[in-house]
Amino acid sequence: MRKMELPKEERKKRILRYLKPHRNATYKDLEKTGLGYSLRVAFSGIDDARRDVGIIQDGYISAAKGAGVLGGTIERMRQLAEKDRLDSIMIAGRRYVSSEGVYRLKEEGVGWSARDR
Repeated sequence: MRKMELPKEERKKRILRYLKPHRNATYKDLEKTGLGYSLRVAFSGIDDARRDVGIIQDGYISAAKGAGVLGGTIERMRQLAEKDRLDSIMIAGRRYVSSEGVYRLKEEGVGWSARDR
């Protein structure tokens, strides 16, 4: 007898139930628990799942995306966050920065030195 395929919404619920108490879970953690396929079916990636459960608030983007907007590096994003020039949060070892802050810095013309590139 063929196994019934779970509907996308049920897969989504299972991922969200897992992520609520495991906010620092990574994709590998989900794979180990057998939820990797459900994540791929229900979400476009772990960051989308984290947003749905409220771990990553709206208005935050990955430091890599922020660096791309400003033409810099992830390391420079960390430095700006540590100097309180940019609001950020850390989740599962990844930095997320305020998209509003990134665009504010862009308007201010925050420059990058040659070594930051």
